[in-house]
Amino acid sequence: MSTPVGTISGKFFPPRVHTVDHTPGVGYPVHMGHHTQTDEFTAWLAAVTARVKAIREQKGLSLRAAGELTGVPFNTIARVEAGRTVPSLEVLYTLAAGYGVTPACLLCGDRRRK
Repeated sequence: MSTPVGTISGKFFPPRVHTVDHTPGVGYPVHMGHHTQTDEFTAWLAAVTARVKAIREQKGLSLRAAGELTGVPFNTIARVEAGRTVPSLEVLYTLAAGYGVTPACLLCGDRRRK
């Protein structure tokens, strides 16, 4: 039996995400550690999340089906696609692997397949 995506030696490692602060009147920048999101980063992140959603929809997958395929909880995928969380590289890599695309496809729009 193969090891599911998101596991190492059969142990599941939950995806790491940073919650985006949507408190009224606060908005961006969102502080993550010592980094601050800029307008440029915010625009890039919006493009990444749009690509995550577009690829899932192109494959005809519901959020639940995408979660089962990739091993990323469907509610995490929903938060990423809605822009409510900043996905970790681990989450993006796991989604890319499950969708059969390269991580560059999600990060930069490079449409080459794995």
